[in-house]
Amino acid sequence: MNTRLVVFIMLAISSSALSQTLSGYVFNQNGEPLPWTNIYIEGSNTGTVSNSEGKYLLRLLNKKCTIIFSYIGYYPDTLSIKIEGKEGLHRNIYLNPRILATTPVFVYADKAESPYDVILKVIKHKDEYRRKIKNYTYLAYTKTVLSVAQDTGDAIGGILQTQSKGWYQYPDYFHESILSKKQTKNFAAAYNYFTAGKIPDLLNEYVAIDDNTFISPLNKNALSFYNYNITDTSYYNNKRIFNFTFSPQNELLPLFSGSMSIIDSLYAVVSVSLDGGNRIQTSFRKRIKLKEDLREYENQFWLPLKVNVDAEINMNLPAFPNIYINQMSLITSYKINDTAFNYEFGPEILSESLLPPKESDSLWNSNQSMLLTEKENRAAIKIDSVIENAGIIPKAIISTITFLPELSTLPVTEFSDFYHYNRVEGNYLGMGFDSKQLFKNVRLTTIYGYGFSDKKSKYMFGLSYNLYRDLTLSVSYENKLSFINRFYPYSQSDISFQGLFYKTDYADYFYSQGVSFSLKIKLLDRLQFATVYDNKLHTNSFNRSDWALFYRDRALRPAFK
Repeated sequence: MNTRLVVFIMLAISSSALSQTLSGYVFNQNGEPLPWTNIYIEGSNTGTVSNSEGKYLLRLLNKKCTIIFSYIGYYPDTLSIKIEGKEGLHRNIYLNPRILATTPVFVYADKAESPYDVILKVIKHKDEYRRKIKNYTYLAYTKTVLSVAQDTGDAIGGILQTQSKGWYQYPDYFHESILSKKQTKNFAAAYNYFTAGKIPDLLNEYVAIDDNTFISPLNKNALSFYNYNITDTSYYNNKRIFNFTFSPQNELLPLFSGSMSIIDSLYAVVSVSLDGGNRIQTSFRKRIKLKEDLREYENQFWLPLKVNVDAEINMNLPAFPNIYINQMSLITSYKINDTAFNYEFGPEILSESLLPPKESDSLWNSNQSMLLTEKENRAAIKIDSVIENAGIIPKAIISTITFLPELSTLPVTEFSDFYHYNRVEGNYLGMGFDSKQLFKNVRLTTIYGYGFSDKKSKYMFGLSYNLYRDLTLSVSYENKLSFINRFYPYSQSDISFQGLFYKTDYADYFYSQGVSFSLKIKLLDRLQFATVYDNKLHTNSFNRSDWALFYRDRALRPAFK
């Protein structure tokens, strides 16, 4: 674990492990809960938000402080508190709406401005103040809820939570390290590695989702892609804001529709919502919706406070329902433009630096987080109870399923490097080693195996060295069976499943032997340069296996056609 990270966490825990708490609900004037209310300690960079039920829990830095409650369209409320005992305080807050006069909508300036003039100024302002941010660090809490649709409503199938720390340096260096993880007992801890990561910033030029990037409605060329309209005005922290909607100019392009709220005169974005509809999908998710709320820090920097991601995971399995994923991140404890900032970034953007149990418990008791809803609490208790009281066979099945993701943390390659099946090699057995993060700046990969039908050994050796933060040199030597997909991207596991159970194999195969060198340079977040040298001999392959579990009378295509 990074020594400086340990020191930071220990200092944070020692200074706040005994912190008091303020909890309660936030309501409107009619007693209805106000979800996602911004709640923060005056004069600090720490805070929280209420959950979907309006319930909140704020960990206090001092026993005497002033708390601000703010919500778009409502007057803010200020609460001055002083805690004298060891117990925390409970306070319910009622916010009153700010009624707007029915006047024409325009931005205060020398003359009325069109929505497009405003958007251009927002983009310019965003770029100007972002250049002032040389670096920052933060602590984040992320909650991921997985559910499936039922006739009686959505049923929660699992809850995963993480605490992490993030580092940013201008222009686009970023790293996040997971410090602690919690999850319902039907999930392995390794699953949490995939539910955290670089929290999407919707104000960037491009919005990153999984391995894809999409044009943001605040991209410098956004007016060429989106239509904008001002719908109405409102207030936030006694500042007038203008509410916009936007939509793609071309519905065939992978663009968002949605809304955003912009502060008058400052041209700062306080909230933005994106809806991908059927236009934006990744290999992992579809029906993607994102929402980001921002807060002003040090009277000049607007940075994310809460990011919410909703999506549907298509399992593509018969009789298996789609899974809905809701991921919510709370970002707090910003430290901006620290003159002592000297974090050494590597090529990866996500890692784990898990704290020992005692320090981990202290972190959960000291850092800000969002409370689970009553539904989520009931679901978590029920899931854990079912797992604990399951029979031997169900427990064995569950243990196997939950263990599989743990393999991704081990220094081994993919499962298909240990076993796979195709019509050229037949049954293949092998082994693979991947050093991953065992060595700093160096990654070593070796694979060896044997195909029982073509009676050939295969092997690969690869070495990758991170010369400098964004400069990577790689060399590899291989003697293996390669394949080309004909209709859509297959994996070795897909081919094995189709071949064994359906006796279909749409890949084209050939043998490949030789060496490869590459030098990759990352210039910007979306711009990379690579030079590659390949010296390989490709030779024909032939069908060697006609075996399958089912549909044995089916005829196979030649290995390459």
